[in-house]
Amino acid sequence: SRFSRGLSRELLEGLPEFKNIWIPRTGAEIGLPFWDLKIRAGYAYIPSFTANQSGISNYLDNGKHLLSFGFGKIFGSVPRLNSRVKIDAAFQWQYWVTRETVKSVQDILTDGTYQPGYFYGGNLFLGHVSVTTYL
Repeated sequence: SRFSRGLSRELLEGLPEFKNIWIPRTGAEIGLPFWDLKIRAGYAYIPSFTANQSGISNYLDNGKHLLSFGFGKIFGSVPRLNSRVKIDAAFQWQYWVTRETVKSVQDILTDGTYQPGYFYGGNLFLGHVSVTTYL
């Protein structure tokens, strides 16, 4: 990472230990010619690029499973537009794998107590629709 945190933070925290990741992904599109419809689906797994956070830093990241589904349809000449219209819709579900952070150092910046550990993860849902005309 080229991110600079400043000398004082680097001395207190050490290096963040980010790692390079490989992102496997796959996708497919099937055309149904009798309806002029395209159906699409895909999957990807994005592993976390951060090491376990046991010090005073909080670089939070989860492994993520991404599932997507979509379709596209072209309509012939639409009367009032006198052109073809294409409608595409896409939906994605991201499952952020639950991860636990356990702090093992005292917080020297405040009263010396240990920082609490915590769990984080969740779900993210995305959707998109587009309409295109060909004049």
